[in-house]
Amino acid sequence: MKKWLLWLSLMGLVFYVALEWNDYNQVKIVFCDVGQGDGFLVEKQNTQFLFDVGSANQKMLGCLADNIPFWDRQIEAIVVSHWDEDHCGALGEIDDYYQIKKLWSGVKAKDGFEQFNYADILNKGDRLTNSWLDFEVLWPDKKVRLNEKRIDVSNYYSVVALLKVVGKKVLLTGDAPQQVEQRLVWRGDLNEEVDILKVSHHGSATGTSQDLLEVIKPKMAVVGVGKNNYGHPTKEVLDRLKRADIEIRRTDMMGNVILRQGKEW
Repeated sequence: MKKWLLWLSLMGLVFYVALEWNDYNQVKIVFCDVGQGDGFLVEKQNTQFLFDVGSANQKMLGCLADNIPFWDRQIEAIVVSHWDEDHCGALGEIDDYYQIKKLWSGVKAKDGFEQFNYADILNKGDRLTNSWLDFEVLWPDKKVRLNEKRIDVSNYYSVVALLKVVGKKVLLTGDAPQQVEQRLVWRGDLNEEVDILKVSHHGSATGTSQDLLEVIKPKMAVVGVGKNNYGHPTKEVLDRLKRADIEIRRTDMMGNVILRQGKEW
């Protein structure tokens, strides 16, 4: 009897390791539940890429702990769309626990985040690539920065990027307003359909324009949102997505939104 139990235990262990190994070798996309904010992870094997990290509330660390092997203490790349606390506040927590190999942003770090002033600035046309990932920056535009004098640049210069991974396209928008979305559409910088839209500014009425949706035609829209006093996501944006027959996933209702290659894809 003991031999049978030992044999069954060993077979179970082998099966578990096989499943974990298969998962380890597949691409995984995670829209992290960080409360009222944005946190995004895409990973394969021992390589992780983050786009925004949420507030300093331990939630992004929890998401990473749930989705990164415990022995992996290095984050290969982080892009901060802009320096609002609900997009970058957890950087300090992550920096304390992981080694951050490379950091980028759309604008220079503002007061309170001076320790991250070493972040390289991204502009339209920049690309971050490896063998399975292509991250193309669509906005901000360096020429626009030089020609326009703006006092409040935070949301306006938020990084907008098209992520291509394993045949899927994800549009990452940070807090970009409709003026930026429409500018990208009208200039032809954004002229292809995508599979997934990260809804801008947590579903605020300032983003996710009809012009954008008509061009990119996403199958799924993910809203990074938590308890808030701003009315996010707005009924206006949700209705716009529903009219376009786009599947809506919300982190406040679903927790971490996880997509795995070969499973949910």
